[in-house]
Amino acid sequence: MSGGPLFIVGMSRSGTQLLRELLNRHPGIAIPRKETHFIPLLLRRFVRRYGEDERRQAFRIVRGSDFYEDLRLAGHAPDDNELRELMAAADVRQAVERLMRRCAVSEGKQAGWLWGDKTPNNMVHLPLLAQAFPRARMLHIIRDPRDRAASARRVWGADPLLSAELWARKVATARRDGMTLGERYRELRYEELVADVERRMRKVCEWLELEFDAGVTRLERPPDKYAPRAEASGRISASRTAHRKDELAPAEVRRIEEIVAPVAIELGYLPRDSAARHRGVTFGERLFRVGVDRGRKAGFFLRRWGLRGAVRHIARRAFLYRLGTD
Repeated sequence: MSGGPLFIVGMSRSGTQLLRELLNRHPGIAIPRKETHFIPLLLRRFVRRYGEDERRQAFRIVRGSDFYEDLRLAGHAPDDNELRELMAAADVRQAVERLMRRCAVSEGKQAGWLWGDKTPNNMVHLPLLAQAFPRARMLHIIRDPRDRAASARRVWGADPLLSAELWARKVATARRDGMTLGERYRELRYEELVADVERRMRKVCEWLELEFDAGVTRLERPPDKYAPRAEASGRISASRTAHRKDELAPAEVRRIEEIVAPVAIELGYLPRDSAARHRGVTFGERLFRVGVDRGRKAGFFLRRWGLRGAVRHIARRAFLYRLGTD
């Protein structure tokens, strides 16, 4: 394999951050610690034509992104002149690679011949990414939908039933599209990773055609301040994989299982006889839950960024959503 890219994808709260932090411990891998969200947008707009006008538009998209703002706050962002130079490549694919390599290096990584991106929602853009980057590989990490729903509620108040519906739809899309890519696509179960990190990371390195490095089995720091899974020694702990036992009511677990049944059965999270119980989110459930769900998420953004930052973040994500890239 040449210099990538490697796209780490999967539902949020499924271990994408953990996987990125482990892979970044490899001397040959450089993945920025911030999520982009704009790569599908850049590709859709500019992959066929990338002249002066398109370069200016690409500059504005990156400059106005949460990715750039996070880098700026961390002191790692290129200034406007450097960003213009990075985006002034022969085509948009080269511009994206130059930007991502530069940002990874600014965070302390070596130039690394394998660059990448960890943006969970890229899971619904695998065909676009694969076509734009013929040597790209897609690593899809999947977590038990019950655990994922409980984690999403604990962190930002997401409704468990709506979380389950989203998990079923997006995981099914990523698996369907990923299977068409052959060896360029690989799935990894979160539960298996934390249970035997060395074995799973050896397989990932082999798939990436990289020599195994023991550093990828330990963390320098917790990957997620909301649910750290690293002890002081940096070892990965499997002690927090069963959120549903503590945080979801039995009725909620049963309803989640009904919603996700077809996909969860394929993945082995539910027995085959669960298929008869399949029942999607009803109109009444959606009507009751959507407003509360959005209100709780808005509250999370307010606590995290304040009013101005929350409005800015929601507006940007809404813009990307309307364009079909988020």
